[in-house]
Amino acid sequence: MSQNQPQSLNLEAIGRLAAGVAHDFNNLLTAIFGGVDEGQSLLPPDHPVRQVLDDIDMAARRAAALTRQLLTVAKRQVVRPQLLDLNTLVRNFERLLQRVTGDDVTLDLRAAGDLPRVRADEGQIGQVILNLVLNARDAMPGGGQVTIETQAVELDAEYASEHPGVDPGPYVRLAVRDTGVGIPPDVAARIFEPFFTTKGVGRGSGLGLATAHGIVTEAKGHITFSSEPGRGTTFEVYLPQVTAESIQIQTAIAADEARRKATILVVEDEPMVRALTTRFLRGMNYTVLEARNGQAALAIVEDLRVAIDLIITAMVMPEMGGLEMVGRLHGIRPNVRVLFVSAYTLSALGGLDLDLNFLQKPFTRMELEWAVHRTLSSGG
Repeated sequence: MSQNQPQSLNLEAIGRLAAGVAHDFNNLLTAIFGGVDEGQSLLPPDHPVRQVLDDIDMAARRAAALTRQLLTVAKRQVVRPQLLDLNTLVRNFERLLQRVTGDDVTLDLRAAGDLPRVRADEGQIGQVILNLVLNARDAMPGGGQVTIETQAVELDAEYASEHPGVDPGPYVRLAVRDTGVGIPPDVAARIFEPFFTTKGVGRGSGLGLATAHGIVTEAKGHITFSSEPGRGTTFEVYLPQVTAESIQIQTAIAADEARRKATILVVEDEPMVRALTTRFLRGMNYTVLEARNGQAALAIVEDLRVAIDLIITAMVMPEMGGLEMVGRLHGIRPNVRVLFVSAYTLSALGGLDLDLNFLQKPFTRMELEWAVHRTLSSGG
């Protein structure tokens, strides 16, 4: 057995374990995210309970991130590339990053103007940024400064020759720099290895930088770092620029009034998730119908008096799964649009068609709203 085989078997075992527990775990996290969203919307910004809800939200996000890290390292995560503006992504993350770094760390954002777009999975690049900032924070136990920079750069042939696997050309550079303790040479050699960590028990899984490396490589990018003990560390992520593709500006959700008249059927066997999804959608001014399983959904759709514009359905349910149910429904309403929701990834469900309209649990109210908008707009 080769030296790499035990690690490969270890990753595969963890991948199977993560996929097996993801369903129940992500259903519970969906309910937690929903409760936090609803609680925050009911309280004024200065209410003392807001801080408690923020702490719950942060704990739930870190739990969800750990599951995603396991699935990414084990190659079981679904990647959905799209055109991204890294400046917008970093700004959207700013409040979250300030919370995770704490009061003793200063966060400095330096965004270059007219930054070209890149093509990558938005959630995964956000995960890379979060992982790098968390590592920067942990490298500064007495506080310090984290600087995040974006810049359009050109990597030449000389740089490419010094970094195997890198093609010369135009890239967008995302750098995360800290003023921390730095990385010793013996640690630097293993920095991207899965499960390698210098943190104490319970403080790190050893997956953060390995996950970042895997995500950036999957996006055909490059990640590197420079460090000196006692003088801080800089991680640099290079993603290829999108140079020859037209970029369509999508209509803002808030301005799309026509979709607010839609009727949506929610099919979900987990009562907490069904109730939460229904409350969210009604709060968005949709008309919402509910079904606890596939048979109940069929009965509603067979009633030709009910006009349904969109079905949101769990993929895995007792007796009749979402795919089977939708197959039967299309015989009655061939043009009905469908958004599949699952606590499993598509990979764990057997490598289904990646073009399916799909929302991964756990999701927030905003993520649900965008997925519904995207599905209604696409007609898929």
